Amino acid sequence: FNEIDQQNTIWLVCTSTYGAGDYPDNLISFVEQVSQVDDLSHLKYSVIALGDTSYDTYNLAGRNIDALLSQKGAVKVAQRLELNILDEALPEDTALAWLDSWIAQTGLK
Repeated sequence: FNEIDQQNTIWLVCTSTYGAGDYPDNLISFVEQVSQVDDLSHLKYSVIALGDTSYDTYNLAGRNIDALLSQKGAVKVAQRLELNILDEALPEDTALAWLDSWIAQTGLK
């Protein structure tokens, strides 16, 4: 978290859900550090969540990081993209198509 530029940037957080709605191992320390920050009102962000609708915890990690960032005051610049691995032959293709509209919406291009 501390190594990521937090000024004049827009974060795009991409995560899957592991196990029973948990964060993947490589995101846990990031989430713990974000949890310790009081004010992220200077930060803009969006979330891409990858999950499997055969689980009742579908995309819970993506929903939780979205809620955490919002609770800390970060500004969401686009609705969360939720990808269902069962519906997507190649989820990255859907994400790339969404990314074009996200870039336009955020004014990055």
